[in-house]
Amino acid sequence: MGRRKPRTYHHAGHAGCVSIKRAQETGTHVGIYNAKQAGLDPEGGDWVVICEVHHTVLNCQTLQGARDMAPVPTEWCEWCHRPT
Repeated sequence: MGRRKPRTYHHAGHAGCVSIKRAQETGTHVGIYNAKQAGLDPEGGDWVVICEVHHTVLNCQTLQGARDMAPVPTEWCEWCHRPT
């Protein structure tokens, strides 16, 4: 029984991208990436959530953690958090 090959993510033509969705609370697009595949620093966690508008990055330990944080950019993106 051999080891499974790690999954390669490449959503919307972006290396390492799992998904890009519009956050309902702000209307901004938020991407979820595999840090190593996207060429980003995995030190804070292997998964990265990025506010595509403000380029704010949040590392997460798990893909599920990234999926939990993506819909709420006001909790981790300084610019989305600011009142307009």
